Amino acid sequence: MAIQLSVAIRELLKKELWYRYTPCKRIAQPLKIKIMGKVLAVDDDPFFLEVLVSLLKTKGYDVVTATTVPGALSLITPDCGFRMVLTDFHLGDQFGSAVVDAVKEGLPGVVVLMISGSLAVRFGSKLAEGFLQKPIRSDELFQAIDKAFANKATLVEH
Repeated sequence: MAIQLSVAIRELLKKELWYRYTPCKRIAQPLKIKIMGKVLAVDDDPFFLEVLVSLLKTKGYDVVTATTVPGALSLITPDCGFRMVLTDFHLGDQFGSAVVDAVKEGLPGVVVLMISGSLAVRFGSKLAEGFLQKPIRSDELFQAIDKAFANKATLVEH
C-alpha cells in the first residue's frame, strides 16, 4: 500500500511539475532591429574587432570589417554606403590615419572615430570626429557615436 501511494504521489508530482514548468507556446516572430546604417570597423586585433562588431550589431548597425589599411582602403568607394568608420590607429606596420584621410577625401559626409590604446594618438586624430581609448566600454562607444553624429549634423547645418 505504501509503495502504491508513493508511486501515485510521484506520478501526481510529475504531472503537476510538468504542467507548471511546461513553457507556454508562443508563435516565433523574427527579431526586428532597425538598421542604423552601414559601418566600416577596422582593427588588426581579431578579438577586439569581434567584440566591436557584436556591440554595433546590437544597435542595428550593418558592420563590414577590415584588418589592414589596404583592406579598408579597398572598401572605401563612392558607392560603399558607409555612414561611419571606426578605425584603430595602429594597424600592424601602418596607421589608421591613412583610412581617415581616404574617408575625408572620398566620403566627406561619413563620420569617423579613431580608436587607440595610446592616449598620445588623440592629438594626432584631428580629422576624426571622435577618439576612443582602448579598452572601450559599450556606453562610451555609443556616447561617442551619438556625439560624433550630433557634431557632424551641427557642422552641416551651419
